[in-house]
Amino acid sequence: GNQLTETKLFEAEQALNSGAENIVLTINISAAKSGAFEWIKIEIARFAKWLHDKDKMLSVYLPSTYLSIKEIEKLCALCIAAGADNLIVPFAPYKLAGVETVKNIVGESLGVSLWRNETNEKIFNEVVKLGIDEIILDKA
Repeated sequence: GNQLTETKLFEAEQALNSGAENIVLTINISAAKSGAFEWIKIEIARFAKWLHDKDKMLSVYLPSTYLSIKEIEKLCALCIAAGADNLIVPFAPYKLAGVETVKNIVGESLGVSLWRNETNEKIFNEVVKLGIDEIILDKA
């Protein structure tokens, strides 16, 4: 997420040329932590317009495990206002409140995907209760 917007756009263009239907934009955690929310909103809006003009979707990766609840609230609102289609949030069992906050803020305005490198039935049931739209398992 720390690359220049132009670098991210170049990489996204390469992905689209290779057949991608959905681009994931990672929020710059340093910008979020330093309070540069307007810059983040402009980057998301630029990507959203560019992708929507191509009939593609924008997912925004929100590194919620590194953010306070207030930062999560602010970034969710920015994603909605800037035109993102979906939020992807990492999930750690001890951070369920962050995932719940994301879903409560965005409601039906955005899809919410949960990224996890493992799961079990208890965790799965907990996130299903939250109304998460998709669980992405990383089996790397």
